[in-house]
Amino acid sequence: MYKKLFSETLIYGLGSVIPRLINFLLISFITKPIGVAEFSIYTQLYGFASMINVFLSFGFETTYFRYASENDNEKKVFNTAFIFLTGLSIFFLLMVYLGIKPITYFTQYQQNPEYIIWFSWFIILDNICVIPFARLRYLGKPLYYTIVKLMNIFIMFGLVIFFLKIIQNVPYSFLGFEIKQKIGFVFVANFFASFLTIFMLIPVLKNFSFSLDRKLFFKMIQYSSPIMFGGLAFALNENFDKMIQRRLISNEDAGAYGACYKLAALMSVFVMAFRMGVEPFFFKQMKSDNPKQTYATTTELFTIIGGLIVVVLLGNIEWLKDIFLKRPEYFTAMNIVPIIITANLCSGIYNTMSVWYKVTDKTYIGSRISWFAAILTVALNLILLKYFGFMVSAWVTLLAYGSMLFLSYYLGQKHYKIPYKIRKIMLYMILSVSLGSINFYLLNSSIIFGNLFILIYLGIVYYLEKNYLLKAILK
Repeated sequence: MYKKLFSETLIYGLGSVIPRLINFLLISFITKPIGVAEFSIYTQLYGFASMINVFLSFGFETTYFRYASENDNEKKVFNTAFIFLTGLSIFFLLMVYLGIKPITYFTQYQQNPEYIIWFSWFIILDNICVIPFARLRYLGKPLYYTIVKLMNIFIMFGLVIFFLKIIQNVPYSFLGFEIKQKIGFVFVANFFASFLTIFMLIPVLKNFSFSLDRKLFFKMIQYSSPIMFGGLAFALNENFDKMIQRRLISNEDAGAYGACYKLAALMSVFVMAFRMGVEPFFFKQMKSDNPKQTYATTTELFTIIGGLIVVVLLGNIEWLKDIFLKRPEYFTAMNIVPIIITANLCSGIYNTMSVWYKVTDKTYIGSRISWFAAILTVALNLILLKYFGFMVSAWVTLLAYGSMLFLSYYLGQKHYKIPYKIRKIMLYMILSVSLGSINFYLLNSSIIFGNLFILIYLGIVYYLEKNYLLKAILK
């Protein structure tokens, strides 16, 4: 069972890790010709895009897994979900075109309305792909999923290089707008990559029919609405700092923060890969003999591996920053990296512990947890960011994810008690963060000590787990 989980996680990981790594290479390519002030546009607009994506997907990815596994209902669930998300996407695009002037005024992009148009297009194209991608995961086709994901990022990477190297000094227009800044080429490349992805997913639409089951649809909406609202809160936790910083601090500081945040988000690559494999896995275990023990063991495994990644990243951050952040002015925000990496570790553990409210259909509680953290994120950034700078945003992110993890565990033990070995989970969290932070803050990111700490961490894991978790994986 665990071999299957990790084999699928590995393949999904390739579909998540390699695109993210290529995206990081793309960031290194972008930061060379583009200064920190212009890069702040990139981080802000992609922050807005993440928020909109959560609303448009409406929690239907998780909802699809929930109802597709019920009474061989997959085809009907797929048709209903795909029709709804496609219709919602088209409606959103229409509203953007009708309201482009007030939107650009609100976002302060009156001089660049084309950015809003281009973003709206690839947002809806990506949203149309949500359910086909979910179907590939549900049907156990991680290789197909991974190939399409890789093709998407390869296309975008190739187009960005083509545009910035060849087209940059030639007058160029797209969808009726002239490209005025180099960052605009990145957005256009994203559009084409998303557009071509839809064609690669056409075979997944096999046996699709325009038949929306109204009774099923209302059940799915009822289930997904709390997930969507929780997702909006989660997206606020992830992106509100980058969305608001251009208004409250200098564009240069906002750009440096955004670039260093992306460097720290290498941790989120593993979190995403694990979530891709574990979410359908958890739902399929609902009717097994002992699902709670399965959930507990999976969370412990995640914490061990997540802790290792924390130590690896912070042990090698010195040469990673030179690869991905080309200009020294981006280094001014490097102190946020250990904080954001720790926050992402908390976020990943929260994702595995949140299974209790998904399998018990208490998604409204998950939504409340996320909104509690989102209110903290919004309030503290608005109050403190202007006076204390971007370090506030990093600490608030850690506080938000840490509070979500604590509340999920506390409430989960009341509603659906899972036998977590909480002391062991806390041990690995504290051990990994301590080793990484000591190397970063006290040893000036020493590569020698950083990699020595990796061996120490692995040695402790082997000593504690050789008679339990390793056997569980190998049997």
